[in-house]
Amino acid sequence: MEIHNPYGVDSYISQHNLLVFCFFFFIFVTLIFNISDMLKKSILLCFTCLCSLMAWGQSKDYAHFQALLNRKDTAALRKFIPQWEQRAGQSGDIYAAWCNLLLMEARHEVLQLSADTAVNNGLLLTDSTGNKAGSITDQVYYDAKTMHKLYQKFAEGLAKHPDRLDLWFGKIHVQLLENHSKEAVETMKQVIDRSVINHQKWLWTNDKSTPSAPEEFFFSTLQDYFRQLYDAQEDDVNMSFVDHVLKNYPKNIYFLNNKAALLSVKGEKQEALKVLLQLYQLAPDDDIVVANIATLSKETGNKKQAEEFYKKLLKSTNEDIRNEAKHELGVKD
Repeated sequence: MEIHNPYGVDSYISQHNLLVFCFFFFIFVTLIFNISDMLKKSILLCFTCLCSLMAWGQSKDYAHFQALLNRKDTAALRKFIPQWEQRAGQSGDIYAAWCNLLLMEARHEVLQLSADTAVNNGLLLTDSTGNKAGSITDQVYYDAKTMHKLYQKFAEGLAKHPDRLDLWFGKIHVQLLENHSKEAVETMKQVIDRSVINHQKWLWTNDKSTPSAPEEFFFSTLQDYFRQLYDAQEDDVNMSFVDHVLKNYPKNIYFLNNKAALLSVKGEKQEALKVLLQLYQLAPDDDIVVANIATLSKETGNKKQAEEFYKKLLKSTNEDIRNEAKHELGVKD
């Protein structure tokens, strides 16, 4: 049994019209694409958590920077950013600009010819008889020296601007991009520690507040990072991250649910159930929490508790949840 997560971006079961008590469910549909389309692919990786370009102030310097970035004109950017820095000083925005440029310069894209015919993303090659003969795929790599410079910029920027959340999230994003899960989690722990110190008084572009309510924005973004680690089956480092969050925010609904999910995956269903019951005290009207408790209670042999929570679901506004509860209770329409 896996725990469905009611607090991620994909939110409630009712939004998907299905009753699946799973933590996350993704369907990836990948198409083989024509080589001409592959060659047209942009080499620019826009990571919104780093600089939030759409939120930046519409200053003359910013407008010029954005135009150069959109054109992927790294040569012009390398000339312009120092000029901007002379006018603006070493602001958080300047560090974000440098980081965007360095990431763009570090990223390289090459075509790789191989005998692999089981590709999901690339050009499938066939021989004269029509049989699969190989493939051409698009490979991305990051130059190590440039990435080192990028991480140095992050370190400098965060030392000077420790409350610039875009820089913290940008660093985490890049670490996950490189599949450096342990390093990313260490950075997540650092940003959690900083949130305790600054009481969630975060800054974003132009040293203004975050795009939405700081605490909600903060935890919903961390939840996205948790999901990436969960999908990559990085359960040990993920649990370390979750425990660090709950050490500082013991009543956080996102991460109580995350802990229950990880415990359930490990087969520690009794412990997962304890966490869910704790979560229920904070969110008693959440059908997904109630459904997860009912299901785990059933699976751990607590029939009385399972029946109690299935009965609560008979009043759910979600038809699928109600029907599942009726089925478990043997209730006929």
